Amino acid sequence: MSKLRLLPVRLRPEPGEHFSAYLLRLAVANGRSSVKELFSTLRIGGSKAQNHQSPDTQAALAGWLGLSPAELSCYVVRDEILAKVTAHDSSRIYRNLELRVPRICTACLRKKKRMPAYFGQLPFTHCYEHRHELIHACPHCNDQFEWSEELFECRCPSCKADLKASTRPVQLPAYASDLRSRLSDSNVLNHFIRDLLLALQCILVPLSTDLSARERPPTEIAPWPQLLDQAYTLLNESTAMQSWAETCRVHRSPTAVIGAFAVYLPIYALVEKLALPWPFRDLNWLSGRQSVKESAAENATSLALVDHRLLSQVLGCQPTEILPLIESSALRGLSGHRSIRDTRFDLVTLAKQVEQLETVVSGQVIDMVHAARIASAHGGHMGHVLAGILLKEIPFRPNSDRKALLDGAFVGVDSLLAWMAKHLASLEAAHCTLLETIAITGMNKQEITTACSLGLIKPLGWKRELCFQGGEISRLLSSHISIKRWSKMSGVPARRPLASLTESCFEAAIAGVLYKRTEELDSWLNSFASR
Repeated sequence: MSKLRLLPVRLRPEPGEHFSAYLLRLAVANGRSSVKELFSTLRIGGSKAQNHQSPDTQAALAGWLGLSPAELSCYVVRDEILAKVTAHDSSRIYRNLELRVPRICTACLRKKKRMPAYFGQLPFTHCYEHRHELIHACPHCNDQFEWSEELFECRCPSCKADLKASTRPVQLPAYASDLRSRLSDSNVLNHFIRDLLLALQCILVPLSTDLSARERPPTEIAPWPQLLDQAYTLLNESTAMQSWAETCRVHRSPTAVIGAFAVYLPIYALVEKLALPWPFRDLNWLSGRQSVKESAAENATSLALVDHRLLSQVLGCQPTEILPLIESSALRGLSGHRSIRDTRFDLVTLAKQVEQLETVVSGQVIDMVHAARIASAHGGHMGHVLAGILLKEIPFRPNSDRKALLDGAFVGVDSLLAWMAKHLASLEAAHCTLLETIAITGMNKQEITTACSLGLIKPLGWKRELCFQGGEISRLLSSHISIKRWSKMSGVPARRPLASLTESCFEAAIAGVLYKRTEELDSWLNSFASR
């Protein structure tokens, strides 16, 4: 077995030191001019050579230092600033804040030849000790810095220019000052960083609705101080907010017929994720917005596709209620059908589909709250109502000043009942849990158990918990009327008909709960509901 070789000079990281800067010190101490040359000597390549702070890189280096990976890890102590920042935060849009390009403060290099660890992470862009703005490129030749020994001498690795005067004290921008003021409270600090980076992503891609988490910032090199200042301004100043709102309105106007959520979706996506009470939250986006009556242009530019969660906001339902729209092929403009999470939706196509809906409703109409109760009494939910609307099976009258498609809308009750009756019939072979059975019948567990003992409904005997086939529930409801179900569907409080029913001659299977369906009882209840 070959003997493990060690580096001649085995320096240890200092507490709070930037790990890449430590690697550069180690390289210079061992006669190498750069971290790249050190890694070449130690035969550390591939992703390990790119990600200096990764556990794999540290493990590969530890053996050359005569340490175990755990021992080396103990030496790598985050500075007092980064100690309060969550290192890898899955709730942050950039889970890893590390920037691998060197960013320097010349005052730190002149005095200590050290770089604090926070120099290598967003959203830190200034040296808090000397108030210098960190730079990542030479102001003389514009070449990006590399981890080379010239940095410790305050010289550009490319053109060898003197960098000593390249950074100087400046007044901290508002975001950096606010960031510094929050360093005493770890929780607030992390919320501030999350919000600021969300706004940064909106500055980088202003009309995108996608604020899902990414592993790293989108680029290593960018004018971060200017971008972060714009992000901070967006969250705080009404002029910047209104400018973004107007940009959204103009760009996303083809979706206005759906509702304000569709037009201002990038804004709502950001507001939804913010943790702190920014002024941004209080701005009225709807002032001066485009009317939903305006038609979508035929040659409308395609927008970025949205996921089911954002689509639910646009429609005015829950994310879990989108599935029926896919299963019934009610929505156009879908891509990716492996699962609802993979499916993406084209809002411009949806807007054109909404324009074609029949909005003249004859007969009795009900609001969407009432429609949801009727859907629930048929084993469905708002997603099934939406499917009927988009398939033109249910007449639909939208609100002209709506945020979401269903906001303040009305539907024809007769068509809704017919549509939901079809859905209930489609559950013939489905296994309905006790909770689902309660939602459909309006009866509680004890009342359902009583109905089972009377032979009115037969549970699935091989199930541990009470469970029923959809066909059994349909047959029960076709032969009997549940007063609480009727109450939910009609909107009439159950106590009102019950007072009269107890004194009537209508046959009760379960007194006050379940009555045998007859034409006379149907007629009596209908007349009661119309009073």
